[in-house]
Amino acid sequence: LIFSTSQTLGEQGLRLTNVTVSGYDKDGKTVYLKSGIQTAEASTQVETVINYDVNGDKVVDLLDITFCQKYYQRTNRSSDWDLISQCDLDKNGKIDIADLVMLAAVV
Repeated sequence: LIFSTSQTLGEQGLRLTNVTVSGYDKDGKTVYLKSGIQTAEASTQVETVINYDVNGDKVVDLLDITFCQKYYQRTNRSSDWDLISQCDLDKNGKIDIADLVMLAAVV
């Protein structure tokens, strides 16, 4: 079952009303299992994926930590925030120790 959505965050719903499974028994004879579904709902949570490649070189390494260290303690009020906001990994509006720890954990 493949499920896709254009929504990027939040809860996603999927309704199944009937499932048919086919296969073979021990003698090689085709068998089918048909099932009516009583509870026809399922959901999943879609979460934001964090991009740890903050310097954009397609590698997550010590250079990413160095890049963010250069902008340590800058906030969303800094004039260059549009260029450095990718270092704010936890999206709290500032580049702080929490961001560096998150990045160090994946390097």
